[in-house]
Amino acid sequence: MRKNKASSTARLITRCMLFLHYEGSTLSHEANIKLWLSCLKSYGSSPDLLAYCIRFKPVRLIIRIIQSLILPNLIYHYGLRKQMIRNAIERHLRNHQVDHFIHLGAGFDTYSQDVSGMGTTIRCMEMDHPATQEVKRRALEESGIKSQEVEFLPVDLTETGSFKCNTRKQSLIVAEGLFMYFSPSRLQSLLYEIRQNTSSCFLIFTFIDKNRGQPDFFENSPLINLYLRYHQEPFQWGISSEDMESFLNQNGFSMIEILDPSESLSQLLDRPISRRIKEKICIARSLE
Repeated sequence: MRKNKASSTARLITRCMLFLHYEGSTLSHEANIKLWLSCLKSYGSSPDLLAYCIRFKPVRLIIRIIQSLILPNLIYHYGLRKQMIRNAIERHLRNHQVDHFIHLGAGFDTYSQDVSGMGTTIRCMEMDHPATQEVKRRALEESGIKSQEVEFLPVDLTETGSFKCNTRKQSLIVAEGLFMYFSPSRLQSLLYEIRQNTSSCFLIFTFIDKNRGQPDFFENSPLINLYLRYHQEPFQWGISSEDMESFLNQNGFSMIEILDPSESLSQLLDRPISRRIKEKICIARSLE
């Protein structure tokens, strides 16, 4: 990520969620539309033309055609990923005591706002790059959405020692679309920092597969790699599902389960998916 620029990936995913909204998909929550539009408006100095154009069906048809040629089902993948994480958060809050909810690399997502709006006493925090977080805070203010219950901590999580919550309490931490941007050594040090700063922690995070020693989001697509290099957001870490349990144990966590959005996508579309996006969701807990 460029040091003084908000995350381009956060903007891309927000556009995808708006696309699903205009398509009438249940994967996009009506309550979040106002914030998403405001984030895109606050992102740059000029209006987001694409966010406006996707209101129109012919434009969405063109986008679907382009998507099918470059990266099939990407938009639905993002929608399903968020739905599955949201369901995992709600399930955990029903079944476990949580004192702190911490969203790492929150982007323009609304998990913290949703949890704080449940009327609980859970302390909600977002830790994100200062430039990205400033866009979101400005959008919340301009759209009139209350977020006093959410504590914003502007930090560069790629820097060692940046996780300094000092909660020492039962925590639920979400890191969606984040860990793949960290070097293996930084990810290990971050997991150590999390364990040191929480007494007990449940962790929900996404990861991408590894192919021939390299992180592989979708068949090592050269177009994806070019896009990420241009925006200075290259993938640095990937791992196979088979190696995940061992990796977590070595870093002070135990694996609970792995969820695969591509399996749900096949059910949603009612057809087999031959070319799958290789990103999954892992749920883990810190070892005592």
